Parts: sequence; C-alpha cells; structure tokens
Amino acid sequence: MANLLIGLVAIVPGLCLRWLLTTYPSVDCGGGIGCDKETPDNALGMITGAVLGCGFVLGMVLVVDILMPRQEGHPVGPWLGMALLIPAPFVVGQALGWV
Repeated sequence: MANLLIGLVAIVPGLCLRWLLTTYPSVDCGGGIGCDKETPDNALGMITGAVLGCGFVLGMVLVVDILMPRQEGHPVGPWLGMALLIPAPFVVGQALGWV
C-alpha cells in the first residue's frame, strides 16, 4: 500500500519528466549567430518540479523500502520487489486518459 501511495506522489514528477521529454524544444544554435527558438516560460518550473519531485520520491523509496524493513528486521528483497508498484498509478492514469 505504501508503494502505491508513493506512486500517487510520483505522478507529479512523472508529468514534469514527460513534458521535458516530449514538449520541451531542443534549441538549435549551431548554424547561425543567434538562436531562433526561445525556451517556454514554464520550463524552469517543470525542471524544478522534476528534480525536486524525483528527489522526494527517491527519498521516500529509500525510507519505505530499504530503511524501514532493515530497522524491523525484515528482508529487504520482498520490499524492493513491491517497489515495482510505484509506477502503477501513473500507468493506469495514462491508460485511462486521466494523466
């Protein structure tokens, strides 16, 4: 259940990363004196959201799937196997057209 909740939080950096990979234009400045393309206004927000969001999600995975099982004396392997549930909310949202 904890990994699914982490997956819900991971939707935000997932959307930021998807925008950066699909919409963010590549600026081609190799041929001329100046660049003819400008960076979109929301690029800084998307980059910040991706970096901070991914860091937060990775920190939560570290705590929930590695540190907590070790503290309780449980094997880490099954917990890391359940980490595969983290992208499930994003994938379901994509399949249903919500995200």
